Amino acid sequence: MPLEIHKFPTGEMQANCFLLVDLSTNSAVLVDPGDRSEKIQNFISTYDFKVTHILLTHAHFDHIFGCGFFKSLFPSAKLLVHPNEIPIWTANNEFALKFGVKTPEDYITQPDGTFIDGEIIQIGQSNLEVVLTPGHTPGSVCFLDKEEKIAVTGDTLCGQGIGRTDFPGGNAQQMRDSITKLKNILENEYVIYPGHGGSARSGRAVRVAEKMI
Repeated sequence: MPLEIHKFPTGEMQANCFLLVDLSTNSAVLVDPGDRSEKIQNFISTYDFKVTHILLTHAHFDHIFGCGFFKSLFPSAKLLVHPNEIPIWTANNEFALKFGVKTPEDYITQPDGTFIDGEIIQIGQSNLEVVLTPGHTPGSVCFLDKEEKIAVTGDTLCGQGIGRTDFPGGNAQQMRDSITKLKNILENEYVIYPGHGGSARSGRAVRVAEKMI
């Protein structure tokens, strides 16, 4: 059975948190929990989904400030990020204050582990491939279900363009290279689920992105 995707905008920045569910096993992963959310908690509880992983496209505060809340609910779920994101993670207290956002009391100061480019993360009978796409941050990644042609793209590729490259750790040339990489992988066949805003066809999203880089 295909993955089922549910979107929940979270936090003051309204960053998208995605719940990806393998319906054949009821296994699920949370991607980018930007804030605590009883709505997501109740949704998971209602359908008795088993959360096995909490995956991060990158470590900016608006995508990870809910990790402590959800780890308390699902302590066995593995909280994973790319290792290049650790400096971004450790700077979040100061970075969030620049946007007027306070660090939550249950903030987790480090992940359970890391993943690498090309790694396959299994969700029940479904597979997510990690694709490293630096530019917005050094360790930004996308998660691809190549069978279902689905891509969770974080702040690398959005329906209306790309993530900013002027934050600490951002790099415009790396962003250009990452968009080219995604263009070659996704072609016009995927639906992307970005960190902000709505879903989009990959071909159109890449064409918009290319005009911005």
